[in-house]
Amino acid sequence: MKKYLLAGLVGLSVLSACDSKNEMWGPDAPGANQGTLQLQLKNNAASASQPKQVASRADYVASDNGNKLGVFAAEEVNVQNYTLTLSDSDGASVKSGLVSALGGNNGLISFSNLANGQYNVVAQNYDGSQVNVSTRPWFRGATSLSILPGKTTVASVTCRLQNIETKVVLSESFKLAFQDDYTVTIDNGESAVQIINKDNIQNKYYFAVPTQKDYITVSVKATTVPKAGKESNTITRTYTVKKPADAEGNNSYLAAGDALLINLTEDGSMLSHIDFGMTVDFSFAEQEEIFTISTDQITYDESQAGGEEPSNPTEPSGEAITFTGLPAAYTNPHTSGQQVVVNMTVPAGIKNINVTIRSTNENFASTIQGLGMGQTFDLVNPGDLYDLLSDPFDDGLSGLGLRGKDPIEGLTSYTFDVTGFMKLLPVYGANVATFSIEVVDRNGERKSGDLVVTIQ
Repeated sequence: MKKYLLAGLVGLSVLSACDSKNEMWGPDAPGANQGTLQLQLKNNAASASQPKQVASRADYVASDNGNKLGVFAAEEVNVQNYTLTLSDSDGASVKSGLVSALGGNNGLISFSNLANGQYNVVAQNYDGSQVNVSTRPWFRGATSLSILPGKTTVASVTCRLQNIETKVVLSESFKLAFQDDYTVTIDNGESAVQIINKDNIQNKYYFAVPTQKDYITVSVKATTVPKAGKESNTITRTYTVKKPADAEGNNSYLAAGDALLINLTEDGSMLSHIDFGMTVDFSFAEQEEIFTISTDQITYDESQAGGEEPSNPTEPSGEAITFTGLPAAYTNPHTSGQQVVVNMTVPAGIKNINVTIRSTNENFASTIQGLGMGQTFDLVNPGDLYDLLSDPFDDGLSGLGLRGKDPIEGLTSYTFDVTGFMKLLPVYGANVATFSIEVVDRNGERKSGDLVVTIQ
């Protein structure tokens, strides 16, 4: 049986560069072989309490029916909350900690008695380098500078958004035409997938930037509201949304700070037919301008999407998938003794149980990433994760116990019990962990929901 050392995987990170201003040398400072650093950290993004200051990629307000792109929680924008690391040319940390704890004042911070030489500065609200999708934006800034003997080096670092910001908005016509069992799946084409439904439609999501890709895919599935004389229909579409070709610097690839507002509407242009309508507002760097992506840049593949299909086709699809215990929210289940269990009934037989784990706790998120679970995984077909997911969670930390060893595919009922796994969460401190679960049956029908676990 394999053994997994969870604690040793905390804090895995990869740092990437951002932009900054060149340092300047100020008045003489004491010390024959030492100098002083005066550093100003900035974040020009807007927050609810701080209006827009300087135009930057996704750092402005889009006209998005009140769902503001480029407006972030005040605590994410406040550089006093950021972690700063000052390291020497060999990569050894010289100073590290929260800006506020290091004596920062509105992002202005000074370090004296630094040996002359080359240094690197990194500042970020959290390390999101290994996070595929999050409700939390990742801001980061970095620069290199020189400390000269007897001099004060003055430098500034601007921290910018490192993700692609997305938001889905439903029009009133969509809400009237379709039932609330809709799902919207956004995929960046590189292991970042987020399923959006009625329980999380209010969230903005921040996706990792894919390598040299100029599009995302958006899959929509919804059931029409039944009307007199007409049965309900299930409609599915998978759209490809391309970034405008005339983006900044003629760079058509998706980049850090890009923002997409996806507006879903009901298209009832034909009396006998109801379909989806989609518009996308796209925003990008250094311009206070919003591009509405043209229809030739929003396409869908009918062969993949499945088109419009009756809810009662000639060959019966079987009864609907049902859950007990999902969606659900728990607070400190490890101390209250609550059982965290989802019972699934899948009359057509289980094909996939897709699980995505997200966390507000950086160390826990890094651990999950290090275990190979940082992206959506399938409990039914776990591949290399089989031992980790199947071995029982016991005092020896042999596994996570998220599934049994018996095959799951084809079962018409299944119990997803993560009660034992809850013992792991308090080790990392305060945390909001979200387990997004999607069940797919053998007819391709899907149902999803979130388990949200808060550790105080």
